[in-house]
Amino acid sequence: MTGCHPAPYTLFTRATYVRVSDIARANLAAVGRSGFEVFNVGTGSETSVVALHELLQKATGVVSKPAHGPARPGEQRRSSVDARRGLKTLDLPSPLGLPEGLAATAVWFAGAKGS
Repeated sequence: MTGCHPAPYTLFTRATYVRVSDIARANLAAVGRSGFEVFNVGTGSETSVVALHELLQKATGVVSKPAHGPARPGEQRRSSVDARRGLKTLDLPSPLGLPEGLAATAVWFAGAKGS
């Protein structure tokens, strides 16, 4: 992703990040099931936006320095889910780890940019 110059941005919170393909896989596995159940879909690993920023830099090769801002009023400060019941019930593989998911996403965007 050479030649990429990100706009200024500010980091604020922590969350669980999950790749959209893992969400799609869980939805497809749930289609046609009888009854009604609710499942969490996620990695179960909480990641700070600082760590996410560092992983994105590593995946893309784009280095930037963000600003750090105070928590915004009403913002959820932390988020993580326990997806074990859904993984077991729907017989799903473990979600792709964040570093691997970001690397795959960076490769995809680099290819899309070149098209």
